Amino acid sequence: MHPYRTSEKLGLILPCVQQKIRPRRHLFAGPYAGEFGYELMQWQGFVRARRRHYETTHVLTYPGRDYLYEGCQVHHHSITLKEAGYWYGDISPEKMRQMAHAKAVEIGLKDYDIFDTSLLCTRYHKMLFWPQEFRLLEEPPLVEKNRDIVFHFRAVKKTGTDAVKNYPPELADELARRCVDRGITVACVGHPDYSYCAANCADWRHAD
Repeated sequence: MHPYRTSEKLGLILPCVQQKIRPRRHLFAGPYAGEFGYELMQWQGFVRARRRHYETTHVLTYPGRDYLYEGCQVHHHSITLKEAGYWYGDISPEKMRQMAHAKAVEIGLKDYDIFDTSLLCTRYHKMLFWPQEFRLLEEPPLVEKNRDIVFHFRAVKKTGTDAVKNYPPELADELARRCVDRGITVACVGHPDYSYCAANCADWRHAD
Protein backbone atom coordinates (compact mmCIF):
# COMPACT_ATOMS: atom_id res chain seq x y z
CA MET A 1 0.00 0.00 0.00
CA HIS A 2 1.11 3.57 -0.63
CA PRO A 3 3.13 4.75 2.45
CA TYR A 4 1.26 7.87 3.55
CA ARG A 5 3.26 10.61 5.19
CA THR A 6 1.88 12.34 8.29
CA SER A 7 1.13 15.48 6.28
CA GLU A 8 -0.85 13.40 3.76
CA LYS A 9 -2.86 11.73 6.51
CA LEU A 10 -3.77 15.10 8.00
CA GLY A 11 -4.58 16.55 4.58
CA LEU A 12 -7.01 13.72 3.87
CA ILE A 13 -9.17 14.68 6.85
CA LEU A 14 -10.69 17.65 4.97
CA PRO A 15 -12.16 15.65 2.03
CA CYS A 16 -13.48 13.12 4.56
CA VAL A 17 -15.32 15.89 6.43
CA GLN A 18 -16.62 17.47 3.21
CA GLN A 19 -18.00 14.21 1.84
CA LYS A 20 -19.48 13.26 5.19
CA ILE A 21 -21.24 16.58 5.86
CA ARG A 22 -22.06 17.87 2.37
CA PRO A 23 -21.97 15.15 -0.29
CA ARG A 24 -22.32 16.15 -3.92
CA ARG A 25 -24.84 14.63 -6.36
CA HIS A 26 -22.77 11.66 -7.50
CA LEU A 27 -20.15 9.37 -6.00
CA PHE A 28 -17.15 8.04 -7.88
CA ALA A 29 -15.62 5.18 -5.87
CA GLY A 30 -12.17 4.08 -6.86
CA PRO A 31 -10.09 3.13 -8.57
CA TYR A 32 -9.71 -0.01 -6.49
CA ALA A 33 -6.51 -1.84 -7.45
CA GLY A 34 -5.63 -4.10 -4.54
CA GLU A 35 -6.13 -7.62 -3.25
CA PHE A 36 -9.54 -9.21 -3.75
CA GLY A 37 -9.83 -10.18 -0.07
CA TYR A 38 -9.63 -6.54 0.98
CA GLU A 39 -12.14 -5.54 -1.68
CA LEU A 40 -14.57 -8.22 -0.51
CA MET A 41 -14.17 -7.80 3.24
CA GLN A 42 -13.46 -4.06 3.47
CA TRP A 43 -13.61 -1.75 0.44
CA GLN A 44 -16.97 -2.74 -1.03
CA GLY A 45 -18.51 -2.45 2.43
CA PHE A 46 -17.42 1.19 2.64
CA VAL A 47 -18.76 1.91 -0.85
CA ARG A 48 -22.06 0.17 -0.06
CA ALA A 49 -22.57 2.40 2.99
CA ARG A 50 -21.97 5.57 0.96
CA ARG A 51 -24.44 4.80 -1.87
CA ARG A 52 -27.54 6.07 -0.09
CA HIS A 53 -26.11 9.59 0.12
CA TYR A 54 -25.87 10.04 -3.66
CA GLU A 55 -28.11 10.01 -6.71
CA THR A 56 -25.76 7.61 -8.50
CA THR A 57 -22.63 5.70 -7.55
CA HIS A 58 -19.92 4.80 -10.04
CA VAL A 59 -17.25 2.21 -9.18
CA LEU A 60 -13.91 1.68 -10.91
CA THR A 61 -12.46 -1.76 -10.26
CA TYR A 62 -11.23 -4.96 -11.91
CA PRO A 63 -13.35 -6.76 -14.52
CA GLY A 64 -15.49 -9.50 -12.98
CA ARG A 65 -16.23 -7.67 -9.71
CA ASP A 66 -19.61 -6.18 -10.72
CA TYR A 67 -21.46 -8.63 -8.48
CA LEU A 68 -20.16 -6.84 -5.38
CA TYR A 69 -21.73 -3.52 -6.34
CA GLU A 70 -25.43 -3.96 -7.05
CA GLY A 71 -27.17 -0.64 -7.54
CA CYS A 72 -23.94 0.94 -8.82
CA GLN A 73 -22.62 1.61 -12.29
CA VAL A 74 -19.42 -0.40 -12.51
CA HIS A 75 -16.48 0.49 -14.76
CA HIS A 76 -13.27 -1.47 -15.27
CA HIS A 77 -9.59 -0.51 -15.32
CA SER A 78 -6.67 -2.43 -16.83
CA ILE A 79 -4.32 -2.49 -13.83
CA THR A 80 -3.14 -6.06 -13.23
CA LEU A 81 -3.03 -7.44 -9.71
CA LYS A 82 0.60 -8.38 -10.32
CA GLU A 83 1.45 -4.67 -10.55
CA ALA A 84 -0.93 -3.37 -7.89
CA GLY A 85 0.91 -4.11 -4.67
CA TYR A 86 -0.66 -5.59 -1.55
CA TRP A 87 -3.71 -4.65 0.55
CA TYR A 88 -5.49 -1.72 -1.17
CA GLY A 89 -2.80 -1.48 -3.83
CA ASP A 90 0.18 0.76 -4.33
CA ILE A 91 -1.18 3.75 -6.24
CA SER A 92 -0.58 7.25 -4.88
CA PRO A 93 -3.57 9.43 -3.96
CA GLU A 94 -2.66 11.82 -6.78
CA LYS A 95 -2.63 9.03 -9.36
CA MET A 96 -5.92 7.63 -8.06
CA ARG A 97 -7.62 11.02 -8.34
CA GLN A 98 -6.23 11.52 -11.85
CA MET A 99 -7.66 8.15 -12.92
CA ALA A 100 -11.00 8.92 -11.28
CA HIS A 101 -11.29 12.36 -12.91
CA ALA A 102 -10.33 10.95 -16.31
CA LYS A 103 -13.01 8.25 -16.10
CA ALA A 104 -15.59 10.75 -14.83
CA VAL A 105 -14.90 13.01 -17.82
CA GLU A 106 -15.15 10.03 -20.16
CA ILE A 107 -18.60 9.08 -18.89
CA GLY A 108 -19.80 12.69 -18.66
CA LEU A 109 -20.10 12.80 -14.87
CA LYS A 110 -20.38 16.18 -13.14
CA ASP A 111 -20.78 17.34 -9.52
CA TYR A 112 -19.23 14.27 -7.93
CA ASP A 113 -17.17 13.22 -4.92
CA ILE A 114 -14.18 10.92 -5.33
CA PHE A 115 -14.09 8.23 -2.68
CA ASP A 116 -10.81 6.35 -2.97
CA THR A 117 -8.80 4.13 -0.67
CA SER A 118 -6.59 7.01 0.47
CA LEU A 119 -9.52 8.20 2.61
CA LEU A 120 -9.10 4.97 4.61
CA CYS A 121 -5.41 5.61 5.25
CA THR A 122 -5.60 5.10 9.04
CA ARG A 123 -7.91 3.26 11.40
CA TYR A 124 -8.95 6.64 12.80
CA HIS A 125 -10.17 7.80 9.39
CA LYS A 126 -12.24 4.62 9.16
CA MET A 127 -13.63 4.87 12.70
CA LEU A 128 -14.52 8.57 12.56
CA PHE A 129 -15.92 8.88 9.05
CA TRP A 130 -16.69 5.65 7.28
CA PRO A 131 -19.05 2.92 8.50
CA GLN A 132 -19.43 -0.25 6.44
CA GLU A 133 -22.47 -2.08 5.15
CA PHE A 134 -22.47 -5.71 4.07
CA ARG A 135 -25.08 -8.14 2.81
CA LEU A 136 -25.52 -11.85 3.37
CA LEU A 137 -24.91 -13.83 0.18
CA GLU A 138 -27.75 -16.35 -0.05
CA GLU A 139 -27.67 -17.38 -3.70
CA PRO A 140 -27.82 -21.10 -4.55
CA PRO A 141 -24.55 -22.89 -5.42
CA LEU A 142 -23.14 -22.39 -8.91
CA VAL A 143 -22.47 -26.12 -9.31
CA GLU A 144 -24.76 -29.10 -8.99
CA LYS A 145 -22.48 -31.04 -6.65
CA ASN A 146 -20.68 -29.23 -3.87
CA ARG A 147 -17.39 -30.45 -2.39
CA ASP A 148 -16.58 -31.12 1.25
CA ILE A 149 -13.71 -28.61 1.19
CA VAL A 150 -12.97 -25.74 -1.19
CA PHE A 151 -9.44 -24.34 -1.19
CA HIS A 152 -8.10 -20.97 -2.29
CA PHE A 153 -4.35 -21.34 -2.74
CA ARG A 154 -2.95 -17.85 -3.32
CA ALA A 155 -0.39 -17.75 -6.15
CA VAL A 156 0.21 -14.18 -7.29
CA LYS A 157 3.51 -13.42 -8.97
CA LYS A 158 3.86 -9.80 -7.90
CA THR A 159 6.24 -7.32 -9.44
CA GLY A 160 9.41 -7.66 -7.35
CA THR A 161 10.72 -10.52 -5.24
CA ASP A 162 8.13 -10.81 -2.45
CA ALA A 163 6.16 -14.06 -2.76
CA VAL A 164 5.89 -14.93 0.94
CA LYS A 165 2.10 -14.67 0.94
CA ASN A 166 1.74 -17.40 -1.67
CA TYR A 167 0.90 -20.97 -0.62
CA PRO A 168 3.66 -23.40 -1.72
CA PRO A 169 2.33 -25.60 -4.56
CA GLU A 170 3.97 -28.72 -3.17
CA LEU A 171 2.15 -28.27 0.14
CA ALA A 172 -1.12 -27.62 -1.69
CA ASP A 173 -0.69 -30.86 -3.64
CA GLU A 174 0.12 -32.77 -0.46
CA LEU A 175 -2.87 -31.35 1.42
CA ALA A 176 -5.25 -32.18 -1.42
CA ARG A 177 -3.83 -35.70 -1.74
CA ARG A 178 -4.31 -36.39 1.97
CA CYS A 179 -7.91 -35.22 1.74
CA VAL A 180 -8.65 -37.42 -1.26
CA ASP A 181 -6.99 -40.41 0.41
CA ARG A 182 -9.51 -40.03 3.26
CA GLY A 183 -12.49 -39.81 0.95
CA ILE A 184 -12.89 -36.03 1.27
CA THR A 185 -13.99 -34.28 -1.92
CA VAL A 186 -12.07 -31.10 -2.74
CA ALA A 187 -12.06 -28.22 -5.22
CA CYS A 188 -10.02 -25.06 -5.79
CA VAL A 189 -11.37 -21.55 -6.38
CA GLY A 190 -9.88 -18.16 -7.18
CA HIS A 191 -8.81 -16.21 -10.25
CA PRO A 192 -6.98 -18.52 -12.67
CA ASP A 193 -4.09 -16.06 -12.99
CA TYR A 194 -3.68 -15.51 -9.25
CA SER A 195 -4.44 -18.83 -7.58
CA TYR A 196 -3.17 -22.41 -7.78
CA CYS A 197 -5.23 -25.52 -8.45
CA ALA A 198 -3.75 -28.47 -6.62
CA ALA A 199 -3.51 -31.93 -8.12
CA ASN A 200 -6.59 -34.10 -7.49
CA CYS A 201 -8.78 -31.00 -7.02
CA ALA A 202 -11.74 -29.97 -9.15
CA ASP A 203 -10.77 -26.70 -10.82
CA TRP A 204 -13.44 -24.11 -10.05
CA ARG A 205 -11.22 -21.09 -10.63
CA HIS A 206 -12.82 -18.35 -12.71
CA ALA A 207 -12.12 -14.76 -13.70
CA ASP A 208 -15.65 -13.61 -12.77
